[in-house]
Amino acid sequence: MKRIHVVQLVLFLLTLIFTTITGAELRHGASLFYGNSLEFLELGSGLWYSLSFLLFLGAHEFGHYLIAARNQVKVTLPFFIPFYLGFISTFAGLVSIGSLGAFISIRSIVKSRKAYFDIGIAGPLAGFAVVLVIIAIGFLTLPPLEYIYGIHPEYLPLQENYSDYTPPAGQTALVFRFGSNLLFQIFEAVMPYDPVLYPYENEVLHYPFLMVGYLGLFLTALNLLPIGQLDGGHIVYGLFGKRYHGIISRVAYLIFLFYAGLGFLKPGNFDFIFVGWSVMYIYFLYVCLFNVTTERQNRLVMAVAIFSGQFLLIYAFPAIEGYPGWLLFAFIVGRIIGIDHPETVDAQPLDLKRKALGVLSLVIFILCFSPKPFIYETITGEKDHDHEAPKTETVTHTHHEDFEEEES
Repeated sequence: MKRIHVVQLVLFLLTLIFTTITGAELRHGASLFYGNSLEFLELGSGLWYSLSFLLFLGAHEFGHYLIAARNQVKVTLPFFIPFYLGFISTFAGLVSIGSLGAFISIRSIVKSRKAYFDIGIAGPLAGFAVVLVIIAIGFLTLPPLEYIYGIHPEYLPLQENYSDYTPPAGQTALVFRFGSNLLFQIFEAVMPYDPVLYPYENEVLHYPFLMVGYLGLFLTALNLLPIGQLDGGHIVYGLFGKRYHGIISRVAYLIFLFYAGLGFLKPGNFDFIFVGWSVMYIYFLYVCLFNVTTERQNRLVMAVAIFSGQFLLIYAFPAIEGYPGWLLFAFIVGRIIGIDHPETVDAQPLDLKRKALGVLSLVIFILCFSPKPFIYETITGEKDHDHEAPKTETVTHTHHEDFEEEES
């Protein structure tokens, strides 16, 4: 066995172990390491999450792999990326998913736009097909409410209205929930399921198939961004060629970066601290624009322009906000992955069938994309002045028919 295959096997096994532990922790609302509240024998319950997540990741990467082999392009087998925060996730109130995904490495020259298009689109299509089945299974196998009560006994007095729960008076809780996307709204509208059993957004992480469904849609949308050498970038290059790829990639990246940082710094007291943060943020934008333009002066002008535009828009419309969680990914794409795409010897345009698949990939991206995919909120229990009892705060979690209204 080659050394690279040993590395790939070890990474896969570590990913399997970490996702299984993560799945068990999410299933029981406990931690294996922090407080020793999760028993070792309960780890088997994490396999539903682990195997379905690995099935999605494997389908995506082997979609790339098989089509690359069909086009006589040498690629490696998938490298899975294990990632487990251990007790840190519980202690800090963070949600660990056990893996940061997977990737393959191209080891030979891709000679045509057609080959880049085929390789780029195969992964998202294969992964999307698998995740649709996983989501459907999640809707059709919803457990009774006793399942969530076993994880959160504090919900029991509220029964199916457990979204009204707030911590005891004076206590604060950090709540994680998934953002909305069109595909889950479609599933909610068409699937035959009991709405009472469907979890509120802040409890989806305890339902393995629905959890993997959200993660699968998020990763699919992320890969389909029409930027650089992401899968979406390969698709754009195949459809439009080198010149227009450069334009589309830069425009898409600038829009993405502008939205991500919208509201990161809000108008307030124009003191020394605000000025200091502004300078550091402008420098961050400057670094992110490293591959957008080679001219330093142009990068600086663009960074200042983005900052000014964000500041003025927030000043005029304070309720508007972006999603700072995207800033890290914007940095990775702009500084590491890159904005441009390698050119091919064969620049022949695609046939009509592939162009139709390109349109389909855009539809899939729209269905999967969530502007704010992962949301952390703080809820606090308050005292009712008349009765000195805990009063339910207005909670932002909504259910079913209110799902779309919440995001608006």
